[in-house]
Amino acid sequence: MSFMHLAAFTEDVHSINPKLKLSTSSLQRLVQYLTQNAAKPTVLTEQRALQMCKKRNSLEKYKPAIARLCGVWGKSTQYPNGKKTVHPYPSFNHGSTPKSVTLNRLVFRGDDRPPKSIFATGFKKRPKHANSKPLYENYKTIGVQPVDANKSEDVTYYLEKKIMHGMSKSGDVDSDTTVCITSDMFVSALFPLPTKESRLDFSYLYLCFARKGYDTNGRQVLDALRGAQQLARLEATENWSYDPLRVKHAIKMGVAPGQLGKELHEKRTLEIFRFVYGKELATDGIPTGDIFGAIKIERTWNSVVYKNRLDKVTKKAVPYAQKADAFAGGTFRITEMHQNPNLDLTKLDGATALAAMRFAAGIQQDMKQGKIFKIPKPSDGYVKSDPEHKKFLAAT
Repeated sequence: MSFMHLAAFTEDVHSINPKLKLSTSSLQRLVQYLTQNAAKPTVLTEQRALQMCKKRNSLEKYKPAIARLCGVWGKSTQYPNGKKTVHPYPSFNHGSTPKSVTLNRLVFRGDDRPPKSIFATGFKKRPKHANSKPLYENYKTIGVQPVDANKSEDVTYYLEKKIMHGMSKSGDVDSDTTVCITSDMFVSALFPLPTKESRLDFSYLYLCFARKGYDTNGRQVLDALRGAQQLARLEATENWSYDPLRVKHAIKMGVAPGQLGKELHEKRTLEIFRFVYGKELATDGIPTGDIFGAIKIERTWNSVVYKNRLDKVTKKAVPYAQKADAFAGGTFRITEMHQNPNLDLTKLDGATALAAMRFAAGIQQDMKQGKIFKIPKPSDGYVKSDPEHKKFLAAT
């Protein structure tokens, strides 16, 4: 529900000021908090929300929208109507070119190429696309196969997928046209993704300094918020108490209609926000002098578990090798550390260099202790509950 609350609040404040830029407004910290906690929201008081906002004269006009937000955040309540709203998000065309922005931050890249090679060349776009502009691909939800209302599996497909066909969802940048990076070490452990041909049980995580690039994650959030609005309009028309198709299907599945509606809402929302958890960024390249080093990791992938709701006992576990699903998550441990001899500290500010050195010291200790880390999956949301992950995010 709170993904919809976030979308409704964003639309609400834009209706007050259509020219509002959230990234520089008095609401910036509040919106960051809402985005990070939308997966597992807790009740938010108006006083606490205002404390997160920058003290500016413009804040006064947004107070009614903040009050409306606090009335529903962390609760199963519809967002109340404020002023007449206008759609705040620009239309993103498929294959559009994102705008380059200043990053100036530490980032990670997962890559199976050895440090000796990367330290010599840095990260570059593939030769075929060396001069290409980055392309952002705008994804839509897909649900196209025919549906037989008498078959439970078809009705499930209809309610989960087909009914959502064509909604906006988090997209992605074409990896051939950029060098993909992330601000999150745990997410970087996903890459390169395993395939049906190879589990790729090892990878290298490179710590780098990115100067300029593209805010892939920002675009993904905007796309997903638009999809959440579309989903909210759809779900407002559903009636899980009286609609014959839904009630009959819930009974077949052995659950209360309202509970099934809640489960479907979570699955639909996950489909829309699927790639947001990756905190992705992109750049045209990273020179060798801006690469601090690499850590080698061993990865263990989770099995994919299928649960047949018609059979309360049977659970079918499929080994990872039989189904390539990188989004099932897993774990990794650090086995080696490699320092880049070509690192040019003179081009970095002292705070960045110090943060990188502290990070390296912490990693060295983790490697000695044989610490096991979790590879996140989309359902973990924006901020993992794992305390090690929270500690890492606070440090970087």
